[in-house]
Amino acid sequence: MREAQDVVLDIVGGPRLPDFLDRLNPNGRYVAVGIVGGQPPADFGTRLLANFRRSPSFAAFSADTVPGPDRQAVRAAQSADAARGDLRTAVHEVLPLHQAALAHREMDAGRVFGSIVLVPRARRRRYGASPDRPVRVVIGPGRRGACARRRTARPRRR
Repeated sequence: MREAQDVVLDIVGGPRLPDFLDRLNPNGRYVAVGIVGGQPPADFGTRLLANFRRSPSFAAFSADTVPGPDRQAVRAAQSADAARGDLRTAVHEVLPLHQAALAHREMDAGRVFGSIVLVPRARRRRYGASPDRPVRVVIGPGRRGACARRRTARPRRR
């Protein structure tokens, strides 16, 4: 069994949401901050109450409840931070692209904090990458099927 947690912040949701309730310590807190993976199953409330004697708590947050001007102010501040280079990503590990299967196994096992960066070495020249500007494929954070893909270098025009 995986290590129990005091707090679970779930940005994916979906049908596996109740599985993570079982990973809470007694008096643990589960916070759903997104449901990009879809709604939880219909029996979610039953699973929550099945853990009643362990005193879990569940909370949900949707950005839809934040007034538009407040959301815009936060986004403007985040954009300014990004432009200054003040935002940092938690990178767990950088691996060559051919080790993508290992990256997925590590994430599925819950041993990853942050992101795993996969570097496709064969395409570096095609995308104008250099050691200071590599082409990256980022997997995570999240569960299987919730992967993100991003290039940090643009293709050269011919």
